Amino acid sequence: MRPLRRSLPGGLYEITTRVANGQLLATPTREIHDLILGVVGHAMRAHDVKLHAFVFMSNHYHLLVSVPDSPTLSDFMCLLNTNVSKELNLVNDRDNAMWSRRFRSIPITADRASQLFRLRYILAHGVKENLVAKVSDWPGASSLRWLRDGEQIYGKWIRRTELYYARRRKNFVEDLAPFTTTYLIEMTVLPCWQDEPEHQWRQQVRTMIAEIQAEAEAERRLLGRQPLGVAAVLAQDPFTRVKSKRSRAPSVLSVDHAARQELRAKLRALEIAWRDAAAVAMELLAGEAGEGHRRLPAMFWQALAL
Repeated sequence: MRPLRRSLPGGLYEITTRVANGQLLATPTREIHDLILGVVGHAMRAHDVKLHAFVFMSNHYHLLVSVPDSPTLSDFMCLLNTNVSKELNLVNDRDNAMWSRRFRSIPITADRASQLFRLRYILAHGVKENLVAKVSDWPGASSLRWLRDGEQIYGKWIRRTELYYARRRKNFVEDLAPFTTTYLIEMTVLPCWQDEPEHQWRQQVRTMIAEIQAEAEAERRLLGRQPLGVAAVLAQDPFTRVKSKRSRAPSVLSVDHAARQELRAKLRALEIAWRDAAAVAMELLAGEAGEGHRRLPAMFWQALAL
């Protein structure tokens, strides 16, 4: 049985999705960078999701999001992953499945330390994997410039269906501008920073970046190695398979033991409620198909989306 998706109202989650076989199909060229941001903008416009941070690597990506409920998260991720897959398959001239498995969503506790720990994890990605020397060197789509400087992020969504029919009528369409929608990707500050002045939390981001880079530089000196570099990253064969580290994912992300246990208890209670509703529904369906269908608990139908 696959794990039940459990989302508490307004909860903060770290989302991870990995490319099948570890292939570098999202190598961060400028074209792929723009296409991904377009899909993110389109998905954000369609669903009530708050996006706090994100980074797209060559074979996986991470998001920090707040969602009102599980169906919203599932719908958002379905739209995002389906269209990123379509766009990258066009770029790489392939038509196979893009992702290795369903996206993974792990709740993060509300304490400040845990939220900043996960933000730091996302910011450090290109550096900690020794791909680039500085956080800002990573050429892929990310929320870095908004977090650090307040720079707005825009995505260009290509309306592929309209473009397809236009090309059928005219055989060839060179200018994509009439079929492109520009979205402002509306970012939201982390919950732990909502009551802090903007200049204050942005300075904390800059300090965090400086610490990440200093630690990486010290490690490189100790091990006598150099980062791969932007040019080498962009030159990688997208069909290269890179074996990623696999470990069992935690049920909750937290640096605070008490907060972790509290959130786990809430999630267990929610799961019990879902499963109890499903059990009642199964009994009704098995015993009195017609009347039972009308009496199915609403939670059962919501659980089907998880």
